[in-house]
Parts: sequence; structure tokens; C-alpha cells
Amino acid sequence: MTPRCTSHATRSAWAIATLAAACWLWVPHAQAQAAGARAAPCPQRWIYEPPPTTAYLAPPFLSDSAGHFFWWEETTSPELVAVRDGKTLWRRRLNAMSPLGPFVLNASLMQDDLLVVAYGSTIEGRRTSDGRIVWSRDLHADLAPELRKAGLAKHTELQTSAAARVGRALVTATAAGYSGAWLTATATDGKPLWRTRIAGAAARMVADGDRLYVLLSQDSTGKPILAVDSNGKEVPPSPMSDAVSMALRGEEIVFDQEHVVTATIAPLPLSCPPNSPSCHPSPLFLTVSGFSGDQERWHFSHPVGLTWEHLLLLSDGSVLFVENQRVGRISPDGKLTPLCELPVDQRGYVAGLVHGDLVVAYHRSVGAYTIPGGPQLAATGWVMRGGGPAQGWAARASAPVPEVPFGPFPAGVADPVAQVAYVQTDAGATMALALADGTVKWRTQSPARPVGIWNGRVIVLEQRDTLASVFQMAQIDPVSGAEVATSQPIPIPDWGWGRPTLAPWGDPLTTDVRIEGDRARLSWDIVINGWPGGATIRPYTTSGRGDVDLTSGAVSLAPIKRVEEAKPISNPPYPFAAVLGGRKFTLSYAATATLTATDAKSGKRLWTRQLWSIVVPERVRVPPP
Repeated sequence: MTPRCTSHATRSAWAIATLAAACWLWVPHAQAQAAGARAAPCPQRWIYEPPPTTAYLAPPFLSDSAGHFFWWEETTSPELVAVRDGKTLWRRRLNAMSPLGPFVLNASLMQDDLLVVAYGSTIEGRRTSDGRIVWSRDLHADLAPELRKAGLAKHTELQTSAAARVGRALVTATAAGYSGAWLTATATDGKPLWRTRIAGAAARMVADGDRLYVLLSQDSTGKPILAVDSNGKEVPPSPMSDAVSMALRGEEIVFDQEHVVTATIAPLPLSCPPNSPSCHPSPLFLTVSGFSGDQERWHFSHPVGLTWEHLLLLSDGSVLFVENQRVGRISPDGKLTPLCELPVDQRGYVAGLVHGDLVVAYHRSVGAYTIPGGPQLAATGWVMRGGGPAQGWAARASAPVPEVPFGPFPAGVADPVAQVAYVQTDAGATMALALADGTVKWRTQSPARPVGIWNGRVIVLEQRDTLASVFQMAQIDPVSGAEVATSQPIPIPDWGWGRPTLAPWGDPLTTDVRIEGDRARLSWDIVINGWPGGATIRPYTTSGRGDVDLTSGAVSLAPIKRVEEAKPISNPPYPFAAVLGGRKFTLSYAATATLTATDAKSGKRLWTRQLWSIVVPERVRVPPP
């Protein structure tokens, strides 16, 4: 669950007064155990561990009514895998990956014996019994007339970003970069039903009856949501229920029209006098609230660090609450009762209830655990990000992904869980590198500086047009490298004879970005201490600050300040060496920057990769008179 700065944390005054009592939350009643005692372990029913060659397991995690699970595994080539009771039923290799690196895989169970998967420009219907292909469609061929009409090359790379089941059809959203996107409906027998061009790539889709609502990943019209009917014809998106809107935007956890549960992480409000030595910022508090009929019915709060939450609606109207290792039940009046504890404490998992078992999928394993009391999932509950017996639109609304801080890394940042580093390279672009062997998974098309992660996305400071002094905060899918969302423009002035750039080898422009909750705090400096070649320029520093709302993309800017004096150039915000997963990564930097990976113990060189070189023809800049 992503830390979010919203008003839910301060919804009522009495919540603050009772926070001391709320700290008991994970402590069972004194009659049962001593205060502070841990709950009993959740009994493990089965565990699945992939082959050693598997790098990680990835969504979607689907399950049919019989309890078979389907996901894809990243090996030397991606494979679709089916598992029952922890044992592999079958694994099928998917087609060659995109030349840009890993792809986004969308999957849906159209019926118990048919699994439909979509990735890149391919849609396949596969038998759930053995994974063999029943039918397959190539969207390059289907959309060839549309590509010609749009003036695009026949072999333009296509990427399917989202999919949604609408009745007996699967609708996929497929984009051709920034040049356009199409919705394509495919029947369960593989026959095409209709296709419609839309304004841009789709970030998320939600089906409600015979209408499909699409949230655009980028929008310049002020209307980021569009709707189409069962024939693909665009219709007005309103009136749209609050539940549909919340599920589409991912702002809340929606179980059905009557059950909405929110989980927010934010500090309690605290007004400190300036420079007060005795007033300290409030710690972060998790607040879980239940709504019915647009009114809050219950909520509780307790202090947290970095947590990972899952909320699942049970058949009696209560909620199963999973926080990191701890599993509890929230009664309809908001009372939390601890049930058991999971044996593994890892970030980055997804969870669901299937046949009374709590199924937890980590990056490297999947386990099923028996929950005391045998809770049953409600008919419209959320199961494994869209799979399982619950197939309604509300059940397919994904819960937000928690914020996991990246670690510092030479020339960028690294995700130690996914074993990927995001570094700057030639032309200032961001490149995703596999830490194991240095292979390139994807790279951005324009200069971009990696600064962190939010909602499971890589956040970069981006400069699309190097001839303009305008930047944006962009959100990138960590698997495909596709740009998911961008902020409003952030103007940074030039200095009279040059424009600010995101060059990794140093520039008068230095930036610092810190992600706090749902906001990215940007500060920048342009430091002019002179000019090479003997030109006399009075030293000065221009500074600015900006606040970017990562949820809406809105930007608020502080007034730009100019100081007529010299200032030391800031050191790079990254280290020149880092140790992750038993490997040491070192950036050697002269005219050419080279990243070298060695074994941390033996010092044996594992791989090297050149990131950039400044051995380029000198560009002449004429300073102002």
C-alpha cells in the first residue's frame, strides 16, 4: 500500500485522542496472551519455489475455480506457468521478447478451460489444462490498415499496456509509442470483434456492464477518462458511479458498490513553531477506514514504518487485513483481531484468498496458508489481482503498490529486490541494467535522471525537448520501460548563452529530488562561477524549488532566487561505489564513465559497461557581453 497524504488520516478529531489505545492493534487480548506476544504462525499448506534459473515471478497471478494458479516467470526467456498445490502442472515458453526488454503481460480467464494472454502485439488463447495455444492473433496484421492511415511504418513496435474482460470478449489497449493507441476486442474463439483508435496509451481499464472506461496514461485534452460501448463506439463517460471512478483511478480499494475501504499512510498534523528544539515531526500513521453509502462507518490508526498492506472483503462483511507478516480480521465495526503471522517478511508480495487459503506470492516463491476460523471471500472480493472465482470489475481493480525506497547506486539508483539498476547513459537517457550480468532491459528515448520509486514506478526527471528549458517528472513502468504518466511542465531558465540539460557528466544545472508520500520535492541550482577561456563573468547562482503531486501531476513552484556570488559545485547525488547482493559496483570516471561489477569477496571482475563518453567535438558557446 503506497504511503498517501490525504485527509483520511485526520478525518475526525477523536481519532487523534484515541491513538494511544490504537497501538494495541496487533496485541491479542490479555486473556489470551501476554501483552506484546506474537500471534501463532499461519499453518502452511503448500509452497512453490521456481527453478534456480528463474529471476523472479511476476503478475498477473490468476486462479480458476479448481484452484489452479497461473503466472509468468522471468528466465532466459519468459515462460507462462501453471501450478496446483505447489506443484508445476505445465510451463510454456512465450514468444520472443521485445528488443527493448521485458514486456507487460496481461491475462484473463475467459472460462475455466481458456486463459487469454496479451503481450506486445500478440493475443493468445491457451488451454488451462496444458497451456497449449488454441488460437493466436497478431495485432500488427490486424492494425496494419490503421497504422497506414496514421502514417506509421508497417513494423512499428506495438505494446499492449492494459486489458479488461467485457462480457465474453477481451479488450486490449495497444499503443504505438506516442503516435496513437487502439482498443481491440477479441472473442473467446479468437475472432476480432471491433477496434477503435483512442487519444493515447491506456494506464488502466475498468468494465462496468456494457461500458468500458479507460484512464489515459497521458492526456493533453483535460479529459483523461474515456468510455466506449459494447461495439467500441466512444460515448460520454458520465454519469459514472463513484465506485467505478475510484476503481479506475486506483485511488481507493473498492470491493463493490457498497463496500469501499481505504488505507492511507501520512503523518498526523502537528504545528511546530519555527526552529523549536522540543517539537518533532509526527511519525507516520496507517489509517484504515471503511465506507458505506459515501459515509465513513469505522476506522482505526496505528504508527508504522514501511509497510505492505492487503485488504480482502470476507463473506460476512468483515475485512481480512494483511500487514507485512501479520494477518488479522477487521470486524464490521472496525475492531481488529489478530489471527496469525506469515513465516516470511519480504516486500513486494501480492496476496489473495482462494478456497479459504491465504495465497501469498513473493518475487521468488508462492505459498498457501490456512487462516484460523476459515474465512470465506465475498463474491465481489479481490483475488490475486483479478483472478479466481471473483471476476467482477471491482475485483479486478488493482490495489496500489507500496513505495519501496531505491538504494543509492553509481550514476543512478538501484532496486535491490528486483536486482535492477537505473542509471544515466549517453545523451543523459535513463537505462535499466540487470545487476547480474549488466544486460540492458530498456532505455528512455529522451534525457531523464532517475530519482526514486513511487507506486511501483520508476520516477525520473525528464527533458523531452533539449532545445527547450522545460522539464517534467515522469513515471516509468519498471518492467517495460513505458512511460505511464508525466507531470505538468517545470520551467528552468537558461543562463543567456546555454540551456540547462540533464547531462550525467556535469553541467551548471544540479538537481535534487526527494519523494515524500505522494509528492516529489524538487530543488535545483544553476551555478555560474566563470567561463573557460578567459571570459570574465560575474559569478552568480540561480535556485528554484518545486512540489510535484505524483497522483495528479500538478506542479507548484516557488519563486526563483538569484544570488550574486560564487558557490561550490555540488557533488553528484550518487556514490561512486556500492555493494548489492554480494557484488561491488564501481564507477570509474575520466573522459569515459565505465561501470564495473566485481565479486565483493574475491574481487573477480564479472562484467563492465560503458555508460557515457565526453570525448565529443567541442561546442562553442559565446558568453553574454
